[in-house]
Amino acid sequence: MIDDLGLFDAMIEVRSNTKRVLIIYDTPYIRSLPTRLEVTEAGPLGPVTKTFGPLYGDAFSNELETFHRHIMEGTKPLTDLADSRRDLALMAEIIERMKESGGN
Repeated sequence: MIDDLGLFDAMIEVRSNTKRVLIIYDTPYIRSLPTRLEVTEAGPLGPVTKTFGPLYGDAFSNELETFHRHIMEGTKPLTDLADSRRDLALMAEIIERMKESGGN
C-alpha cells in the first residue's frame, strides 16, 4: 500500500533450519543511521532471540577501519581474497541459472 507516510523499512534476512540472522536498517540512503542485528536460534525450550545494537556508523567506514587495523597489527581478516573469488563465481553461477530459467 502506498500512503503519505514517509516511512522506509528495510532488512536483510538469512535463514537456516535452526537459525535466522536479521540485519535491520532504517534506510540505506542516509549515512550513520542506526542498524540492528537480531539472531534467532532454536533452543531446547523454543526460539531464542538476541538483539545487538543499535549500531551507529557507516558500513564502508567500518570496513576501512577494520582493513587498516589488519594492516597495522599484521592480522588476517576472517575472509580472504580466495573467499571473494568463490563468492564472485557463485554469483556468476546464480546469474547464469536465472538466465537459463527465465528468471523463475
